[in-house]
Amino acid sequence: MSDNKRTENKKENFFLDVRRSWWVYLLFVVFAWAMSWIITDFFIHESTVRGTFGDKFGAVNALFSGLAFAGVIITILLQREELKATQDEVRAQTKEFELQNKTLALQRFEHSFFSMLSQHNEFISRFRVHYINGNTIIGKDIIKNFIDRTYARINSQKSSYFDGENFLKKDFSSNVLEIMRITDLKEYEGFILPYIKSICSLYFYIRKEFAYSVADDGDEKYRSALFYSNLVTIQLSESESLLLLLYAVSPAAADFRRLVCDFEILQGLPDNAPYLENGFFCDICNAYDLWW
Repeated sequence: MSDNKRTENKKENFFLDVRRSWWVYLLFVVFAWAMSWIITDFFIHESTVRGTFGDKFGAVNALFSGLAFAGVIITILLQREELKATQDEVRAQTKEFELQNKTLALQRFEHSFFSMLSQHNEFISRFRVHYINGNTIIGKDIIKNFIDRTYARINSQKSSYFDGENFLKKDFSSNVLEIMRITDLKEYEGFILPYIKSICSLYFYIRKEFAYSVADDGDEKYRSALFYSNLVTIQLSESESLLLLLYAVSPAAADFRRLVCDFEILQGLPDNAPYLENGFFCDICNAYDLWW
């Protein structure tokens, strides 16, 4: 048993004893008061002497009155200390409850987050594409094959996105999803688009859970959001990162484009990654400030 608990038990026992024996103290006071009358009448017969004798106890009465007042003051001070201790205890309990709630909220988030991440990876691994020539491509190889063909198409049309040396940012943004759709409509609608929605939902869920501030380098919520987003980002292949790069510049991805910068989603792409060596794709990153 802790010292605080022992002290509380002693206090409870003391006040319990006082409540049980109050009538004893009352009888004692009544008895003392009655005996003073009897003794005075028995030993002092003259009324004048009795008056003089009673006046001698005036100072004692004043003393006891002062002691009683001091007792009231002490009682008030003790109650004040007890109230302060109670308030401190309430504040400590409140902090403990807040910490518990924060821990429970994080546990709920992690349970949902890792469940979503697992479902996302399962979706990728079980998807297959069968071609007429008999070849079958599974999972992330589908994305690599799709990106190779999409970037080849973009590269063949890149001259239409320049006015002299100026990159036509608006023209490319409005056409990028159409280029991806034309590359392979069946793959785009059956796998690529659901993949993009799935991976984006993970990043958006992180942003929703942590109301972070990128401007504040010491923001604990931002560091937490970056930690969980990195758990997704480190699993991205180069082809997946290049796919997200293309999606990020489309008009439909304004919110996601901010997350690309906030979470440094494209940080896994090396400078010599396929297609980035081509100056045109560097122009894309520069135009949308997507460098990592």
